[in-house]
Amino acid sequence: MKLTVKFTDDGGDALTVVFDNANGTVANDRGFKGAFTYDQASNTATINAEDFKGTVTYAGPPPLEIGAQTRYTNSFGQNGVATLLAVE
Repeated sequence: MKLTVKFTDDGGDALTVVFDNANGTVANDRGFKGAFTYDQASNTATINAEDFKGTVTYAGPPPLEIGAQTRYTNSFGQNGVATLLAVE
């Protein structure tokens, strides 16, 4: 399953990311690619990509309905809203 998620930080900057759960890869609309794992117990994605090596922790389970939102924070101290755009 692929999830397309738009992350909008509290400052208004947005980034669209595709998480490919089948092969553990991640890519964004700015061209970075890498690998990720997801820990359901902590609702945390650990990303190892070209320009982002860190974590994204959701306030609860990631949304699985198109348009659903949840708060997030990352290991760089950014906070915002994650919106599910697509599921393949």
